Amino acid sequence: MNAGEIYILKRENFVKKVKLYFDFLISEYQFECTYQKNELSDEFEFTCDKFDFKVVLLNAYHPLDYGFEINLINLKTKSEEMIYYLLKENQDIEQEYLKQAAEFFKIYLKRF
Repeated sequence: MNAGEIYILKRENFVKKVKLYFDFLISEYQFECTYQKNELSDEFEFTCDKFDFKVVLLNAYHPLDYGFEINLINLKTKSEEMIYYLLKENQDIEQEYLKQAAEFFKIYLKRF
């Protein structure tokens, strides 16, 4: 597989695995989800009236970006906190790290 094929497969797996592993935000907490992509990133944004923050899952593919991030953005102050990340160099093609990230976030979300 060449670098372009790996990049495409990684992106496809990212979208599929976010929908699989982070579905609890929708099914258990009634978050609404939007998805955006561009040449350099995939982004899922989760919002819910019950919380005063939104959750942003971002996977950036630009060489100067981190890779995967879970960010909380306070809707009142607009402040942003990165609570989880994984450098793109440490991501597997199958994006299996997302299972662990989702488990981490389930525990984190119990604080609210």
